[in-house]
Amino acid sequence: MKLLIVEDDPKLASFVRKGFEAEACKVEVAFDGQMGKALFQVCLGINPRSYFIEGPDELDPTWLADAQKVGICGATSTPMWLMEQVRAAALGPQA
Repeated sequence: MKLLIVEDDPKLASFVRKGFEAEACKVEVAFDGQMGKALFQVCLGINPRSYFIEGPDELDPTWLADAQKVGICGATSTPMWLMEQVRAAALGPQA
């Protein structure tokens, strides 16, 4: 699975990246909203099954059912608890 994380806090971005990489995900990090939007467009151009979400409630599990690559973009300055919820929702019950 490929993920795009948008987070301007380097410590939080590192925490989230390590969590996803531990689950064998490929992670790219953008440190501001403009960069995140640009990287999302690149992801979308490569994989049309990329989705821009702002929280775990926007994540549709059917998007990930048979996917090997998924683009996920959250809001800049996202609190750690929200990133953890998105991670858990993306990884499902094994998280």
